[in-house]
Amino acid sequence: MVEHIRKQIIVRMSNRRLLGDKWVGYLCPQAEMVLKENIEKGHPLDVKKAAADIFEMQAHKTTRVDLEKKTCTCRAWDVMRIPCKHAYAVISYMKRDIYQYCDWFMSTEEFKKSYDPILYPITDYEKRSVPRDEIELLPPYTTKKREK
Repeated sequence: MVEHIRKQIIVRMSNRRLLGDKWVGYLCPQAEMVLKENIEKGHPLDVKKAAADIFEMQAHKTTRVDLEKKTCTCRAWDVMRIPCKHAYAVISYMKRDIYQYCDWFMSTEEFKKSYDPILYPITDYEKRSVPRDEIELLPPYTTKKREK
């Protein structure tokens, strides 16, 4: 059973390695798709600067974005670790690169690094067969309980 699991892991890692080699761009495709959605939704938002890296915008409700801490009061940036639509509006307002604000583990390079280690195949070996009459099972070691 362990051998079967090991083989499945080898196949999965090999497939992921091949998949990662096909990807171009900074982010993995799933993260890039989420980012593009947020970019489309973030275009019409009106940004107001409150402090150096703290901004406010009003859509249905007031939202605060802190670029330094990489947080937004909508909490989507905190959960996904990809800039939300509010963060995108602020980042484009500041004319900065949005990829600077995506977490490192969303990058294609980190994906490739995570599947770089190789699980080397284990050559088959003969299991030693011992005849039943040669196996000597000893009784377990026991001690008498002390009486109080």
